[in-house]
Amino acid sequence: MSFSLKVTTDQRALIKHLKESPAAIRRAQVQALNKTGAKVNTATVRATAKEVGVKQKFIRERVFFRGRLRATSNSLEAVVLVKHAGIPALKLGNVQSRRSRKGRRGGAGIKVGRRHYPHGFVAQMPNGKWMAVQRKGRARLPLQELQVAIVPAAQKAAQMAMRTVGSREYPIELERALRLQLKKIRKTA
Repeated sequence: MSFSLKVTTDQRALIKHLKESPAAIRRAQVQALNKTGAKVNTATVRATAKEVGVKQKFIRERVFFRGRLRATSNSLEAVVLVKHAGIPALKLGNVQSRRSRKGRRGGAGIKVGRRHYPHGFVAQMPNGKWMAVQRKGRARLPLQELQVAIVPAAQKAAQMAMRTVGSREYPIELERALRLQLKKIRKTA
């Protein structure tokens, strides 16, 4: 058994009632933008985690929609921000050290979670922090921290979420917010 439900409203009539209070329209726009931004952020986190192959909690630390990024009555702009830093490999899970039969030369690397890094090893830095690293060249130094890059996947997911979720949810959220503001105006009047 299936059924379809179609809800249509006249937004012009809502706005006509709200014409007396332009601040109410502005508040409704801000509320709708922030709710839509939160949904876009959630969709971005989910899609990025699925594409990169890590847990959502690691992506959530690096994709933001809060604080100064939210819309206000002064600026009707909401921003989903993606940090450019990758996820350190040591955060992904347990580390298994792999040794080659050759001994010290040409080691087999490490395995962190489900990812394998052929020339990687775990070392303690001078500041006391433990890191999964690999050498940049043949010399002993410099070392490069092993990370999982999320920026390209997150940017692509954010753009896709904005096109799909954002365009679908914003009119719905705006209508809800306008109705709420109308209800508040009628209570005070």
